[in-house]
Parts: sequence; structure tokens; C-alpha cells
Amino acid sequence: MNLNAEKEYNLKYHLTGFSVAFSIILVISIDEYIYEFHTLIGAILAGVSAYILSAFFVKLSFLDKEISKRTSRILTVLAIFLIFFSFYLFQL
Repeated sequence: MNLNAEKEYNLKYHLTGFSVAFSIILVISIDEYIYEFHTLIGAILAGVSAYILSAFFVKLSFLDKEISKRTSRILTVLAIFLIFFSFYLFQL
């Protein structure tokens, strides 16, 4: 493994971060408004839905588009912000 290799910046990498945030928002909103889950079941469902969304994004070939390092950093900050905002929004 080469530690000095150039890192690839593409949209697939960042959409996995967004899939985690979306899964948390989806499961918590279902838990809040439709059906009340136990905490462990909700965590498992969030993990499974994040995995399914990540696998779906990996299959999409048009997301192999290269992006700049600056855009990559902006998307990373946005994904982290979405995750923290989802916890704040649902008061966890």
C-alpha cells in the first residue's frame, strides 16, 4: 500500500457521507412520526439503509466524475454538517 498515492476526488466518495446523514434523518423521522422503534432496532435500520444507499451510489457510473480538491473539502464539510444537524433537528 502506497501512503503517498494521489487521492481521487469523485462524487461517489462523498455521497456515502450523505447517505449516512439521509439514513439517520429517514429512520428518526419514521421513528418520530410513523412507528416507534427501539433504539437498537433504529440503529440497525439506519446502518442497513446507509449500506444500501452506499451500495446503490457505487453502482452509478456517472458519479465517477472527478471533482476538485476544494469541492471535495466543501462536500466533506457539508456531509459532516448534515449529520450533526440531523442530530440537532431531532434533539438526540
